[in-house]
Amino acid sequence: MFLIAGILLLAAALLLPGCFPGDERLAYIYVDGREYARIALKEGEDPYTLEPPVSPGLTLWIADGKIAFARADCPDKLCVKSGALYRAGQTAACLPAKTVVVIRGKTGRDKSFDALTY
Repeated sequence: MFLIAGILLLAAALLLPGCFPGDERLAYIYVDGREYARIALKEGEDPYTLEPPVSPGLTLWIADGKIAFARADCPDKLCVKSGALYRAGQTAACLPAKTVVVIRGKTGRDKSFDALTY
């Protein structure tokens, strides 16, 4: 009986992860209200930068499933201080450059916890 239960648990453990969609996230970059780029955020990817044609200038840093404003020529640099975005639903904007970055999941839902209540 224990052997059968063990085999069933092992089979369920091997088959269960295939039933759920992967954590595929996309970074949508909007410049002046129009979609400029759509980037898939993947864990383990090599770092690279993206420089949209905006004024004041800015640089976006993409690496290891995260995206962040790395440099901005605007006076307050609040976008740089916002840090790296990596979860669906997160947003950062550089208002002087009219650039917005939004993270969305391919399934349309973020399954990670935002808060817990008791």
